[in-house]
Amino acid sequence: MDTSQNGASISPICSECKSIFDHWYDRDNWAEARPGHSHHHIVGLQESSQSGCSVCAILLHGLSNPTVVDLTRGWPYLKSSVTVAPFDRNSNWNDYKIIAAFHFNISGKDKQIETSLDAFPSAVNDSTTIGTIQKYANSEDNWALIQKWLHVCQNTHTRCTQNNYFDRQLPTRLLEVGDADGFLKLCITKSLPRQTQYLTLSHCWGGQAFTTLTRSNFQEFQSCIPLDSLTKTFREAIIITRRLGFKYIWIDSLCIIQGDETDWLQEASKMGSVYSNSTLNIAASAAPNGDVGCFTAREPGPSLGCRVVAVERETYDSLQNACRIWDITIPNFSLQLNESVLNSRAWIYQELFLAPRILYFAPTQLVWECISAKACETFPDSYDDTLITMPNIKFDMWDCPGSVATKWDGVVSAYCSKSVTFQKDKLIAVSGIARLFAEKFGTTYLAGMWKEDLIIQLTWAASEPWTGEIRGSIPSWSWAATDSDIFTDSFDLFSNCTPLAAVLEATTVVVDDTFGDVRGGTMRIKCPLPLVVRIVKLPQVEQLVDIRFYDLDDITYLLFYPDRVPYFDGQELYILPLIEGVTWEQEKVISGLVIEPVQTGSYRRTGYFESMPDDIEGFSEAKKRASYEDKYFVGEALGPDDDGQKMCIITLI
Repeated sequence: MDTSQNGASISPICSECKSIFDHWYDRDNWAEARPGHSHHHIVGLQESSQSGCSVCAILLHGLSNPTVVDLTRGWPYLKSSVTVAPFDRNSNWNDYKIIAAFHFNISGKDKQIETSLDAFPSAVNDSTTIGTIQKYANSEDNWALIQKWLHVCQNTHTRCTQNNYFDRQLPTRLLEVGDADGFLKLCITKSLPRQTQYLTLSHCWGGQAFTTLTRSNFQEFQSCIPLDSLTKTFREAIIITRRLGFKYIWIDSLCIIQGDETDWLQEASKMGSVYSNSTLNIAASAAPNGDVGCFTAREPGPSLGCRVVAVERETYDSLQNACRIWDITIPNFSLQLNESVLNSRAWIYQELFLAPRILYFAPTQLVWECISAKACETFPDSYDDTLITMPNIKFDMWDCPGSVATKWDGVVSAYCSKSVTFQKDKLIAVSGIARLFAEKFGTTYLAGMWKEDLIIQLTWAASEPWTGEIRGSIPSWSWAATDSDIFTDSFDLFSNCTPLAAVLEATTVVVDDTFGDVRGGTMRIKCPLPLVVRIVKLPQVEQLVDIRFYDLDDITYLLFYPDRVPYFDGQELYILPLIEGVTWEQEKVISGLVIEPVQTGSYRRTGYFESMPDDIEGFSEAKKRASYEDKYFVGEALGPDDDGQKMCIITLI
């Protein structure tokens, strides 16, 4: 059993790790620790790691320093036990988790400390070598590696060269970097060939003042931009552009006139094209602000991955073809490489989503992602840990079955976990992705949602009430009206779903761009008559709330998710059923909105609800007793439908 380390010759792993991979062909039966397959005690794990076993180094890396100290002091020779199991037995992914656990007893209570690693089939099955993590990001070896990644992608990845759904057009302005260190100027692109290649930069502003393009320096910058006036991140992005053989780069704050609202709105509407048409996006992942840069210092640390040759069951008796190469890494390898303040920003999510290729200057090493592959200094020839690359997410969404609403759900859920500095940017910072979806599906965009299949999209929920300032210009029915994380469980809550309402008309008043900010919006809905409920008791943590329907004595339970301010005991709420369906457990459920009347004779959304399966009968009885005469109703009464359900038309704003 062999593993290679840091580009060196192949070296053996330790005997305890060898015992795991010698029986790798039987790995699916390792759901529990097996006799005879114990692993190192903590002292042995440390010694094996120091002796060069990369698998042990990864396992040791998974234990915190205090945990190592505690084990060394209290149980230095307690053997760990090993289990191997698939990540998900119901999925088709061929990836595994190897867990080493220390079991002990304290004061009569069983305790367990675990460390683990991930194993997945190598993306390069003809090579056992792994790469060297360079001491400096801008080493000569790394420049050669980046050039290799770019060359392979541009010359062999068909999907990466045929990804663009936008017409090929250049940004309004680019930075011309020239060949000399002192040369940099702003270039108006009207005279450039449309096929001119350029790079882009994703970076954190960090709340600091720095040199930007303004009306006052606009003419000067067309002649020369002093390099020493720029942030470290900008200077190093320009070095990267030159070293990779490119002449132009687009940087937001140097290519959009800052403080000019007209220019900003015009250029923000082109973000989709800017990033989609770039050749490569540079992501300054380790830099919370411009002072940190791309070429950050790297602290020496343990191995993050290795490559192991393991025996496969079907070829066990054949010595010639008895091996398969597996990549062994720290848990959530890609996530840990890319976790950074950069990835917490809403604008950055759009940039990485749209770019065809991304070069991350991550804290520990370089990471490459394109539509077809990913690689890093540890695995320079490519690796595949089953996580989708950012440039490929859009294709994965489009391949999923269902309507544009279900596809868009993935964007909303991921995007709303990111932060914007200015609330007015909430819709603008995702406008490029929205424009891409519209080009792909021919659908109509309305304040972060799609006119087609609107009813299901209304059933989003805030993870917690948003108590900050809300811009009244965004319709209450749009997820952009709150700054909380959003989840859309109801989108896939039902295996069989029936809308109880229909959107008759929906419009928004846009500020400047159909896919950008809005000044308001209205929606007219034909729906069941809303129901009055009173909160009897709020829980301490969960959303399960005791309520009474109007004119009914029995207590019923609903799940409530307020959008903004929390609800309170004794509060009366108006609920609007929108969807009835059957869960995957074949239980009937109803979901919809919590609304409140406003002076205009319309309603504003304040939250989301779901019924509990055991309370459907109480819900049905309440619908029968609902009255057009209740004090909250401000709509058009339509009378009962064929099933006896009282119907109406209301307006949401």
